[in-house]
Amino acid sequence: MDRVLYHRPLIGDIPLGEFTELQHRIDDRMRFVLGEYQLTPEYTAAYDLERGELFDRVDSLIGDTPLIHVENVGESTILAKVESQNPTENHYDRVFPRTIQKLEADGLIVPGDELLEITSGSGGRAFAWAARVLGYEARLVVPPELPKARLQDMLNFGATLDVSEPGYMKEASKAYVDQIAKLEGQGYEVTKHKTADYTVFVGRKEGERSVCLVNHSANELTVQGFEGIGEEIYQQMPPFEDVDYIVSVMGNGTSTTALSRAMRQHYPGVKVIGVEDERSPRYFVEKHPGEYERRFGHAPEFTQHDMFGSSAPDVPLKYGKVEVVDEVRLVNLDERNEAQDGYNQHRKSFEQIGNSSAASLVVARKLASENPGSNIVIVFYDKAGQYGDQLTLAPMSKFHYDRCRPEGVPVHGWMQARMGSLALLPRSISEAYRARTIVPKSID
Repeated sequence: MDRVLYHRPLIGDIPLGEFTELQHRIDDRMRFVLGEYQLTPEYTAAYDLERGELFDRVDSLIGDTPLIHVENVGESTILAKVESQNPTENHYDRVFPRTIQKLEADGLIVPGDELLEITSGSGGRAFAWAARVLGYEARLVVPPELPKARLQDMLNFGATLDVSEPGYMKEASKAYVDQIAKLEGQGYEVTKHKTADYTVFVGRKEGERSVCLVNHSANELTVQGFEGIGEEIYQQMPPFEDVDYIVSVMGNGTSTTALSRAMRQHYPGVKVIGVEDERSPRYFVEKHPGEYERRFGHAPEFTQHDMFGSSAPDVPLKYGKVEVVDEVRLVNLDERNEAQDGYNQHRKSFEQIGNSSAASLVVARKLASENPGSNIVIVFYDKAGQYGDQLTLAPMSKFHYDRCRPEGVPVHGWMQARMGSLALLPRSISEAYRARTIVPKSID
């Protein structure tokens, strides 16, 4: 298969009907926080703002995502940290703006440079958006197995996509590493920059813009960004209530590592439960040797699955360590789809959960049944619209987020700290706990 280069269409050049709903929601948020702006080759999101002010305003859009009550199972409570309420509707918004700011402050990159990354979808959306808003060119190496819905927003946010040979993340990783040799072959001097926070490669050539391989899956900056998820959970939990279980889908290990660090600091007794698709149990077989064969009667085959970003075998991962979890649980396609369909049935599109979130919900329900009276927190990393080849396009008339704004959320409350944790609540956490009629845990 020949490699395919997707030439990016700039946001300003796309007919309005081809915008996705995600783009319009971000557009409305950005105009409130950043003011009127253009995204063109000549004027790349400079906004006439001082650089520090631009970073501050972008940062104000990120984090403070809601912690919502999902359901009670007997005397157990399942809560969800809704990371899909970040600007590009995934947790990687916590990573790339702060990474760009750090690399810029350290003198490794300047606006106008090209930033290069590898992605299976969610991170790529956040990367393309952050790079464009902050004045950089984004190039992403992606595997050809991704659905079109995952590629559309990357393209519309301004990225160029370099599609690897078939073979999912294993082949995409090879293609990403090959970029170093490719740059050197083009006359760039490529240097490695390693600190306690990151390891990146920068290619420089006189008369050309520099190229930086950001390498998010191997950087401490990524883990530090995700630690904010755990810190916010601690701040949002009802007083005197512990978190007994935190459930995390295991991908490159950065978010699970971060949750393990942050949650264990505040809840020493918490159990960290990893989640994987039954078809590709990379972490499960390492954490529980022989258990897969005992349970299924054969060795795992590591086949392709549609929980993109999780459990890619044969890909070296700095943070892919099973030591950070107490247990790994497997979820099969049928039970995940059943949970997803049931949860999404009466919810609007912007509230519906994707495959990874549904898998976490399956595991949380099992934990709740097995451990009565426990508090279980899962992470809603994704939304349903990112998994198909049919694009979810906005209507021809401009899509305003106010049309689907949850009741009680201020019209201009896009700094999510102002929204509080009621943004998507079917009922408040305090009401959920009153429904349980349990005595709050006391302080020793």
